[in-house]
Amino acid sequence: MLWIDETDEILLPKQYHETHNLAVLMYDHLVEILDESNPAYELTLKTSMTFKETHKRIEDMQNEKLHVLDWLVENDMKAELTETLTKHLVRSLTGDIMHFLHDSLNAAKKGKLSVAYALLRKPFTDELLILEQLLADNNEFIDRFYLQGDPKLYDPAPRVKLRDNLTIIKDAVSKLTSNYNIDAQDMHDIRYDKACHTGINAITNKALHIITTDPNYKTQEQNLNFIFAQYDDLLSMWEHYYYVVPYLLKYTADVIDEILFRYLPDEILVKCGKLVLREGMYLIWAKNSGVIEQQELDCVITAISNNASHNCSQCNAAIDFVYADLRLFVNQQIVLCTNCFANQIEDLDYYKKFMLSWLKHIKAGK
Repeated sequence: MLWIDETDEILLPKQYHETHNLAVLMYDHLVEILDESNPAYELTLKTSMTFKETHKRIEDMQNEKLHVLDWLVENDMKAELTETLTKHLVRSLTGDIMHFLHDSLNAAKKGKLSVAYALLRKPFTDELLILEQLLADNNEFIDRFYLQGDPKLYDPAPRVKLRDNLTIIKDAVSKLTSNYNIDAQDMHDIRYDKACHTGINAITNKALHIITTDPNYKTQEQNLNFIFAQYDDLLSMWEHYYYVVPYLLKYTADVIDEILFRYLPDEILVKCGKLVLREGMYLIWAKNSGVIEQQELDCVITAISNNASHNCSQCNAAIDFVYADLRLFVNQQIVLCTNCFANQIEDLDYYKKFMLSWLKHIKAGK
């Protein structure tokens, strides 16, 4: 179980428990995508198409003598091919990312930092980069991936890159609904800059290799990477891990949702709900990590509360949304009246005001 309860006795220091659980909540947003019983994502499992008299080899495709993707190519149905492959790629990549991050988070809370860091590399340096290309221009990526098909054309390894990673990230960030708190240069440096002290490139390399010779993270003399780590070393690594992982997880979930909801036009409320919830998670993480001060956070929360001005439908008391309410909303998706404890989220009028207030905050940030 990834979630940490108050009564759990684990090695991870108490100060990181809430941030760890925030990362778990962001991870759960990925789990929702692959839940085939979740109606919101049902259309990501299929692609609709209309047969025409001019289409060739329909019976061969229906009888599985011709693969449906090859049939789409043969009939020059590029839009349907792109949609089908985009959905399949995103769901498949999301599943693999989940496997790595599940075990990474589980290892981190147990103090197995070498394992935790080693498992971050593939999701955040390779797979996320493919997702960013699908977000930026899925037609162009599908052309390279399937129509041309040469792995050299879509391999994320830097030795064969057609475009630099920073350009890809900038293109993806520009397509996000919520990108006011994402700086493309920082996102690049955290994942790829070997000299970035807050990044994962150096530390994941050290986690994967017993000895490293790169001058940015060279193994010290008479030492082996991670092998002789003491508790003080673990404290330093925990501080870094819980600074960077929730940030990357939120961004990954934002990228994935932005791609998939293109194909879910009737689920805009689901998208907004998840987006607002992750923004709340981001604010708590930012406060816990020292990215923003409590005073700055309080100003943001006050602005959101003022924009969603409302009286409880049960007792008519004014609803005042504060930091404690933010934490409750993030963890349980409820907003309580402090007078009668009625859940305001169940009031459709307040829910709409609340969501619109958050979206206004997000747009203002951009």
